[in-house]
Amino acid sequence: RSRHQCERHSDHQRRAGLPGARVPREVMRRVEFVSFDHVRVLQLVVAWEACFLAMRRLCRRSSTPTVREHGASYCCSVINASWCTLAGAYLTRHLASMPDESAAHVDPDDPNSWAGVWVKQAAYPFLAWLAMDLAHTAYHFPKLGGADALAHHAGFIALTVLQMSYDLLPVAAAWLLLGELSTLPLNLRWFLLQHGLGESRALFCTNIAFALTFLLVRVAFFWGGVAQVLLRLRPLLLAPPCHAPRLAVDVLCVAITAAGCLNAWWMYKIVGMALRATERRQPSVPPTPQSLGGSAQLVSKAAAAKSE
Repeated sequence: RSRHQCERHSDHQRRAGLPGARVPREVMRRVEFVSFDHVRVLQLVVAWEACFLAMRRLCRRSSTPTVREHGASYCCSVINASWCTLAGAYLTRHLASMPDESAAHVDPDDPNSWAGVWVKQAAYPFLAWLAMDLAHTAYHFPKLGGADALAHHAGFIALTVLQMSYDLLPVAAAWLLLGELSTLPLNLRWFLLQHGLGESRALFCTNIAFALTFLLVRVAFFWGGVAQVLLRLRPLLLAPPCHAPRLAVDVLCVAITAAGCLNAWWMYKIVGMALRATERRQPSVPPTPQSLGGSAQLVSKAAAAKSE
């Protein structure tokens, strides 16, 4: 069928409310470099910096020195994570029900391209926040994060720019946004610790929520997405008619896999911290009369043997 026939067929499906509207693979457009609005990113970086200054003014009212000094960065992180979670959940839900062609590439003639376009628009604020937070983390290093946090931010900036420049893998960008869900309990944990609630039940519940959300969105769900990208979407992008640049596709696939490995390493550290915390919380076993009596007998026998 011609592209015009495909468009008429897709319009009919949309009006009829039929699922699975798609442009056949043989008439998909070739993947090429598209525009990247760097001016918009700079504008959003300025907006995030203004938000940071407003949060810093608010946090200076706190009685806790660390909150007065670094609380603004965590407040901005909460705002970004909330936005990314909502956008990522909505877009991931829709992209999961779309064909692989829609998940792999944003084709303007695809009736499902609206999801990919929305993913790109949602990624601009995320990219700007990453740039702003990377600058603050590097300036206050290592108080706001270590080398792994710097590598995480720099890698995701490069990954997001490359993805947006070629309109590749909108489904991967959607579940990367959803991964910010685990950042919400992590930031709440920081605020609880700064206010002296390290032994509270609220912190215990927050730690559990952080571990569970991290395991769900950044390990289990993330690696499911990695498998989809490597096994189904990458071959589709490299084959005709997409003919996506192999270097760009392979760099994205390697970066996504590396991000999954970094998440797995962080999960390993989280489990280790949880185990150590559990060991510290275990009460010591009080001595029993039987154990004390046995010890006394051993001491008396040793003394008798020594005197003989």
